[in-house]
Amino acid sequence: MRILKAILLFPIRLVLLPVRLLILVALCFWGAIGGFFETVTSILGFVMMVTSVFCVITKIMDVSVFVEMFLAGAAFEAIPILLVKLGEKGMLGLMDLLGRV
Repeated sequence: MRILKAILLFPIRLVLLPVRLLILVALCFWGAIGGFFETVTSILGFVMMVTSVFCVITKIMDVSVFVEMFLAGAAFEAIPILLVKLGEKGMLGLMDLLGRV
């Protein structure tokens, strides 16, 4: 029974090997592009947050606009990081699932 199972799973594993390699390459690109994207959005989010603080100190805007701009800057900084991490975890999970076959 074990020999039959090994014989039947060999072609499936052979077909899944290039798929796993493509996912690995995609994961590398996702990490590189995601790292750049995280850096850019983190800088822009930080600038939005600091600008909102300075604007409320100098009385250019009221507190309600400050809160909106501050939260938008925090979201602009955090959401891309979340998306990159979720994408990496999803690809790693898919690779693990294909590796168990």
